Amino acid sequence: QTGGVLVGAGFDFNKEVILAKVPRAKFFKDALPPVDLQFEAELKDLRDEIAFVDACIKQDGELVAEATIIFACLDKLLPDRDEKVVFTPQFLQAFKVHKISK
Repeated sequence: QTGGVLVGAGFDFNKEVILAKVPRAKFFKDALPPVDLQFEAELKDLRDEIAFVDACIKQDGELVAEATIIFACLDKLLPDRDEKVVFTPQFLQAFKVHKISK
């Protein structure tokens, strides 16, 4: 979700961003409740129809999981479906976002 919000923001939320593929994911340890997890996402490549994101999850600074995620970016809105998740500016309100500049 963090990566999807990042990609949506890259298009000013004018495209539908859909999870397309997770070609790589590694899990290093279990994270059982109650714990606080930090989700980080870095936009590696943003194209008109596709986006690549590297993401990780940390607990107290320790790596829990990492993944490469590919999102499809569509101009046309999909027909309404219950299982669809669309990343919108309203969705962003659920997150505490920190922009990190390199």
